[in-house]
Amino acid sequence: MRVFFTLVIFIFVFLIFNFSAFAQAPSSATKFPPVNYTLPYPGILPNNPLYKIKVARDMLVGFFISDPLKKAEYDLSLTDKRTEAAQMLYDSGNQALALDTISKAQNYFNQAIEQINLAKKQGEFIVGDVNNMSNSNKLREYMLSNMVTYANSTLQARFNSELKRSVGFEAQLNKLLK
Repeated sequence: MRVFFTLVIFIFVFLIFNFSAFAQAPSSATKFPPVNYTLPYPGILPNNPLYKIKVARDMLVGFFISDPLKKAEYDLSLTDKRTEAAQMLYDSGNQALALDTISKAQNYFNQAIEQINLAKKQGEFIVGDVNNMSNSNKLREYMLSNMVTYANSTLQARFNSELKRSVGFEAQLNKLLK
């Protein structure tokens, strides 16, 4: 009986004092990334004197990967690291170096597409990897579109050409799935 009485009082208090929390709706001006894809921490940034050692190490590791699918995954990881590094450089105001870094990320992504194409020709299952690459590319397109919008006028055209290049990659990925 005591438990019943406590339960009735609890329900009564809950109904009388309806504690509701209302979250603020996102404004229409807020842009969210098109996909839920997180980029890895890039480690040393290109403006660090030790960065050349990191690049040499990455090239050496990549040289010893012979499986096209694993090489594509490695190239994609390098793409993602360079993309995040470019965003960090851009946010710190170093737009010129950010542009060079995002261009190198795009080069790695192009190599990953070539490796996926080779793996497809060898009869490997590539759908999951292509979907992962597509998500990475969509996030990079989103980041590039923001960079184009806020870049200084001298670099805006070059950022825009990288954005167009990224859009072309999406077409190549869609072609791989057919």
